[in-house]
Amino acid sequence: MALLNAISSGCSCEAIEALLDEREAANEARHDDDWLALAYAAKDLRVLSLLLDRGFGVDTLDRKGRPVIFAAVKLGNVDVVDLLLDRGARLDITSPADKWTVLHEAVEAVPVNRAVVESILRRPVNVDAVHRIKLRTPLHYAAMYGHTAIVRMLLEAGAKVDPPDYRTT
Repeated sequence: MALLNAISSGCSCEAIEALLDEREAANEARHDDDWLALAYAAKDLRVLSLLLDRGFGVDTLDRKGRPVIFAAVKLGNVDVVDLLLDRGARLDITSPADKWTVLHEAVEAVPVNRAVVESILRRPVNVDAVHRIKLRTPLHYAAMYGHTAIVRMLLEAGAKVDPPDYRTT
């Protein structure tokens, strides 16, 4: 709990590193706190780098099955999104119940961050992934919310205006 408190309150990297050293010395097992720590750290590039360097999993999942990159995308921090992707965060992970993707999250973020969407689109990503409950792709959401620039970006990335229904594929 001390680690989470330190991260969420903006402690220095040195203080967080000391807590990590103590945690490792005590051979404490990691658990759900890991995802929370990474989510809090997604606000601070230096802290996130430190946690990743110390072995925290870049694709650690929360209770809904979503990795920390979802939190970084929601916060709109392109530097953190780039760091996570550069460290191997997967864009093909979806929430188990509804197939919500990182790209869906980026397009629906309020406010939408064009740089985050661009960062995601520079990598191999399924631009036509269909949300299992609402049957919408990232393009549908971008159009629905009036994000003209994002619509253009998705179309340039190969998004189909009428992708096949996921139930028939």
